Amino acid sequence: MKVEILEYNGPEIKIKVDENHTLCNLLVDEIRRDKAVVVSTYKREHPLKNEFIILIKTRAKDTKKVLKEGIERTIERLNEFLKAFESS
Repeated sequence: MKVEILEYNGPEIKIKVDENHTLCNLLVDEIRRDKAVVVSTYKREHPLKNEFIILIKTRAKDTKKVLKEGIERTIERLNEFLKAFESS
């Protein structure tokens, strides 16, 4: 997976990832749960390419920290799902 930071200035970050809707949707949904987040969204650059732009804006919180915490919470949620699935 490639990740490229396109823009970063503290309360705003724009990154490009070569992934799909599944990962981007999970991630922006989890990031949106942070009360400091104003915008958490993504868009596909071109319909024939698996390149997505993720945009995060906060009131004052550093967006790199918000992104890292969102990734960690997403992993935790998926691990909980895996445990529930394995125990069923």
